[in-house]
Amino acid sequence: MSDVLNKKVLALNAVWLPVDIISVRDAFRLASKENAKFMETFNETYMLYTMDAWFDLHMHEAYSKINTVSLEIPVPEIIVLTEYDSIPQKTIKFSKENLLIRDDFACAYCQCPLTLDTTTIDHVIPVSKGGRTTWENCTSACKMCNHEKADNAPHGKFKPKKKPKEPSCVSPLYKINKKTKEHQIPEAWKKFLFK
Repeated sequence: MSDVLNKKVLALNAVWLPVDIISVRDAFRLASKENAKFMETFNETYMLYTMDAWFDLHMHEAYSKINTVSLEIPVPEIIVLTEYDSIPQKTIKFSKENLLIRDDFACAYCQCPLTLDTTTIDHVIPVSKGGRTTWENCTSACKMCNHEKADNAPHGKFKPKKKPKEPSCVSPLYKINKKTKEHQIPEAWKKFLFK
């Protein structure tokens, strides 16, 4: 059952804009506090249901199920938050995590895969030579490349494969679209993620 509870659910705000990808466990937690409703995604009406009403539904066979002693509970694909209607912010805060997302989880120099734990922030123009900590001067780098490049200006293999620039996507759509990059996106999500 823990695998099902860790499945991913798309969370929309009250005006149906995507704000996050959460676990089934968190979706049920939000619905139990009446902070979210479940969306029925196997028809074109997109009906919303409270948790009690969701438990009573005999859902489409395509839904995964959580089997309890007395219930077979459909696993939601999308929830809608009942209170949160903020429009996602238009600027993306500079951070190590967001830099890694922008750089597709890869070293800017050798293209090896990176995680938040294995990445470092490299200043393309080193701070000692006047470089600043900005989207346009920073890139994700593995520890080996960052160490080899050291305090040098970009040269040879130590020129970023892509020119660093500030992400222009709307956040959190920026983060959500990057989070889904390595996962198969449920068909029901596509209408909300790729408008």
